[in-house]
Amino acid sequence: MPLNIISQPELLTTAVCRGDLARVREMLDHGASAGVSGQHGLSPVHWAVQMGHVDVLKLLLARGGSANDATNEGLTPLHMAAREGDVDVARALLAAGGDARARSRDKKTPLDLADDDEAELLRLLRDAVGPPRGKFSFAGRAPPPAAAPAAPPPTAVGPEAVAAAQWRAIQAVRRHGAALAAAPFATRTFATDPSGTRTFATDTSDLGSGTLRGSL
Repeated sequence: MPLNIISQPELLTTAVCRGDLARVREMLDHGASAGVSGQHGLSPVHWAVQMGHVDVLKLLLARGGSANDATNEGLTPLHMAAREGDVDVARALLAAGGDARARSRDKKTPLDLADDDEAELLRLLRDAVGPPRGKFSFAGRAPPPAAAPAAPPPTAVGPEAVAAAQWRAIQAVRRHGAALAAAPFATRTFATDPSGTRTFATDTSDLGSGTLRGSL
């Protein structure tokens, strides 16, 4: 087929698949798009990943190609790199913003497609995924609840605090109309006189001298 009737995307794809860095750069310089998708949703970036051409891939990513474009099956370039077991390609995609949490149409992440024998690739993808979102860990367990703050130690009550509390009690009685005849009280007794007035007398013999008397 004459080259002059082959579309520009097909020419770029051919150069990418061959790993022809100079030709790819020349075509991009003359207006070819690094982000155009062709058959099955495959972009030049997908083809560079598929063929393992890291230099071509980096050029495409620098010139407008996306690390997260998905095919018709929902596969991103990082899915393909994981499936191919290509650590260098995966690292280049992650550096360009590739999403390690992306899911294909069948709900697979790049980590799901990586071979269990690819230790370095698995570590790279796990690091990119980072801590789990939500409240559950990879082990399926909820994290332990945060520890409650420790209660402050009890405060010792000295004679000064007792005296202050007694004085506040006297002031409270005074505000309610009681006539005071002495200092703090200890024991209160109530009685009703013949006029019907309820009175009280407070013995303070064990706190000091004097008696509080008043009416309520």
